Amino acid sequence: RGSPLHTARGMLSHEFCLVPRGDTPSSGRLYAALACRCVPLLIANRFAEHFAFPTRGRYDEWVVSVPEGEFMRSPRASIEGAIHQARPQLTRIRSAMEAAGVELLYDAAGSRAADNMLRDWSASCATGG
Repeated sequence: RGSPLHTARGMLSHEFCLVPRGDTPSSGRLYAALACRCVPLLIANRFAEHFAFPTRGRYDEWVVSVPEGEFMRSPRASIEGAIHQARPQLTRIRSAMEAAGVELLYDAAGSRAADNMLRDWSASCATGG
C-alpha cells in the first residue's frame, strides 16, 4: 500500500486518474498516469509552464484539466463533469497519450525523451537562459 507498484496497479486498472498538483503541476503522478495510459485528471491552475518539453509533449491533447477552485468547491461534481466531457474523446486522448509517451517517457519504445532533454538544454545554453 502506497508503494510505486501499488500505485501503478491502481492506474493500470482505471480509465481516469486523479493527478493533484504537488510542488508543481507536473508531478511524477502525471507521468505515471501517462506510462499506465490512465487519462490524467490534473487538478491544477496555470500548469502549462511547468511541463517538460511542452511543444513535443502536446499536453493539451491528453491531459484533462480540472481547475483547483472548481475542485475545492465541489470535488465530486468537478471530477464527474471532467470525465463526462472527456469520455467521448477517449480514443483520441489515448492516441495522443501514445504519441506523448514516446516524447516524454524514457522507457517507452522508441523514446525521444533523452534527445528532447538535450535539445532543451542546448537551446537554453544558446539563449543564456
